[in-house]
Amino acid sequence: MANPPPLELTTDGAALIELDEEIDGDEVGSRNYRFCKVGEGVPIKSDDNSEFDPQCLPSQPLAVSERFRLLFIAHPQGFCVARTKDVMASAEEIKEKQTGPSVQELSLVDVSIGKVSILALSADDSLLAVTIDNHVHFFAVSALLHKDQKPSYSVSLDDSICIKDMRWARKVAKAYIILSDDGKLYHGSGQGPPSYVMEGVDSARRMFLFHQYTTFFQ
Repeated sequence: MANPPPLELTTDGAALIELDEEIDGDEVGSRNYRFCKVGEGVPIKSDDNSEFDPQCLPSQPLAVSERFRLLFIAHPQGFCVARTKDVMASAEEIKEKQTGPSVQELSLVDVSIGKVSILALSADDSLLAVTIDNHVHFFAVSALLHKDQKPSYSVSLDDSICIKDMRWARKVAKAYIILSDDGKLYHGSGQGPPSYVMEGVDSARRMFLFHQYTTFFQ
């Protein structure tokens, strides 16, 4: 049997898999991996307020914790937390019966905090960062599991600046970087305010700088 082609590596030695095109279907596979669709799509909410504003869509509406087997999902009024197995069971139920509970109905906690743009889990899955306009709210995942809806702490950029992207460092606890919508890069750690790093970060430099900074803070 022929050996599979070697994986291309990134600069830090991590395996890189390139997806040339999006494919929709029940099952997609190769010699190296296989994706299987589970059931049908599960609605986030079951009421009339489930639609996002098409002019203000979240850029990262989903975060997945493999450690705690949880899904963090944004909705128009905030976000909710549900167990992965419960959402998968609902997907199967909807496929079989054409009806089933929404993510909100399955949620362990539903946090009404406003229009969420980004949900991002720290490398150890202990903290969930939630960005809204120029604010980042940090929730302890353990507290969310106990239905605590208050963030552990929050930080903000200048009032006139909105957050375009946010990434956690890969290994350093509570370290992160933020990109504002006017191209300014900030670095933060813990409960202190983010520190200005540089400006003029466009889309072409964005991924390179994010990779360099998240790798540096290891």
